[in-house]
Amino acid sequence: MTRFSRWNRAWLLRFQQQGGFQSLNSTLTWLIENARQEDLALPLRSDLVLADDRPDALIGGSGVGKTLAAKTLLLPALKAAKTCLLVLDTAAEYTGIPRISLPDIFTLKWNAVKEGTWFRFVPNENSLLADAEIAMLFQRLNSVKLEGFVANQYPSGALRRWIFVAEEAHRLIRSTAFMDFVSESRKYLRKILIITNNPGPFSQTCRVLVPPPLEELLNRKTQGES
Repeated sequence: MTRFSRWNRAWLLRFQQQGGFQSLNSTLTWLIENARQEDLALPLRSDLVLADDRPDALIGGSGVGKTLAAKTLLLPALKAAKTCLLVLDTAAEYTGIPRISLPDIFTLKWNAVKEGTWFRFVPNENSLLADAEIAMLFQRLNSVKLEGFVANQYPSGALRRWIFVAEEAHRLIRSTAFMDFVSESRKYLRKILIITNNPGPFSQTCRVLVPPPLEELLNRKTQGES
């Protein structure tokens, strides 16, 4: 006998119906045989993210729990570790984290803030203004990261204590300033986490992660609220 949660059994039934398989076992066999190791991504875990400075990309389609995973699994660990955090909160979903304005970003002493300082930057609702704001944000960060940087010492510079979370990063792939910031992040940052529904532009630079099953995330959220 093999036990499955009702959630997983429901998904197997869906795959069985869509693929025309005769049984759940044959459905599972097909899924295993067609899951190539090089295509597999690791589930998001806070200890995995914090273990090194390589950039990570949390991927998945709409509604699979990417943001929920970041908020329920990663943020509590960052709070416990007293890391400095900046979230590019494109959809204004990270309520509870203090907002920072673009003028404040230009005047902030990044290397002098207290441990555990958190900010989120919420771009303008107008897409044209948002694009301009995000371009200025990363132009500024690309300048700040060089302050105090020491060659052959990674990470170093004014941003060495900072973790960055970039929501909806697929919207930023045409931004040269953003892509340069991501590609060189290991030199200057403690960590960057890209959240996107399109891993293609980031797969060569970032370790690819996926959210845990939505069932697990919803259970965690419920337990956290109770």
